[in-house]
Amino acid sequence: MATATLLIDSLRVLGLSALWAKLQQLLDDVAEAGSIEFPALVVPERNLGHFGIAAPDRATAVAWRDFHPGAPLNVTPGSDGFVGMVLRDYAPADGSRRSSNDRWIPANAEIDTLRAARCRSIVILTDFVGTGAQAEALAGAIVRNKTISSWRSLHLMNVHVAAVAGQQSGIDRLRESRYVDAVHVVESAPTIWTTFQDPDLQCAIVNLCSTYSIKRKMALGYGDSGGLLITERGAPNNLPSVFTQRTPTWKGLFAERKVPQEFVRELGDYRPSEHLEAIAERVGQLRLGRNERLQSMRQSSRRLLSVLTLASDTAVAPLALAESIGIDVQEADAYLGTLRDWGFVNDSGRITDDGRRELAAHKRGRRRTTADLQGSSESYYPLSLR
Repeated sequence: MATATLLIDSLRVLGLSALWAKLQQLLDDVAEAGSIEFPALVVPERNLGHFGIAAPDRATAVAWRDFHPGAPLNVTPGSDGFVGMVLRDYAPADGSRRSSNDRWIPANAEIDTLRAARCRSIVILTDFVGTGAQAEALAGAIVRNKTISSWRSLHLMNVHVAAVAGQQSGIDRLRESRYVDAVHVVESAPTIWTTFQDPDLQCAIVNLCSTYSIKRKMALGYGDSGGLLITERGAPNNLPSVFTQRTPTWKGLFAERKVPQEFVRELGDYRPSEHLEAIAERVGQLRLGRNERLQSMRQSSRRLLSVLTLASDTAVAPLALAESIGIDVQEADAYLGTLRDWGFVNDSGRITDDGRRELAAHKRGRRRTTADLQGSSESYYPLSLR
């Protein structure tokens, strides 16, 4: 029972309003940071099967020849439909773009339109990257187009994947893919493997999912990824099947991958995070974790100290930090950059000698002093008034 409760408490819940805002934030941030060259074509991530491409042909499918990546949806819309609604504010299909958004090219643009606009980037936009297989398949089909391949080989165009949330394994897959030049993500999506660091606890969670799963191949979700993120729009297929399966004797919390409205209303935009005290205990900084002075620290100071504490155990990166502390990747990168500027962590994300001295200073508790008076106390208590 305690293991099941812990598993449920570790879910990340993204409401529709938060998801909408983060998709817009993502497009705005990559534009302002100069991470993408403009003008840029932006298309929703979609399964190649939605374009009528048969499974055996997907590894050789070519965009703008076998299908159009910005074609209208001909299936019940999922995340691609939601992403498409957000894109209407940036690059409407009818071309009625606001002047401030002229840098974005509508998804339904043809190759000749991209050539005339001198398109410099193609962005595959999605709300969530799990295994990364679907985004990579679409990117591969785009890159196999001879015109796109030519522009890319001449360094005139790059292919990007941008996601609100992404699992570490999926992000790593896309970054290593020969079809993708850059990956942008707002926050890290938790999994069983990244959330539960203790080997015994991780084993207990896996055993729980395996024992009660009807389909053993989906016990830990698609690709055994053990995802722990859901959105108000629905539950991804990489969630452990104990959450999504439905039988005469079992009804998962998100049966048939539907998220109950009362669940979202109750939790809202719920994001689990590890407290500084728990982080300190986990990495063996026992005195730091038990120091009561930590309770009076400001939130920004506590987060900086959390990053430094994690860096004392192993090299840290923004994506992993974001999940552990419960913040966005950009914010985690800023905290890590601050500690790097102060000389507390090095370029590889490991703590320095100065950082260890700073960490040691936070292990010192409050000083408790007493006069330790001995003998008579008569002189402190007058017997009459002047």
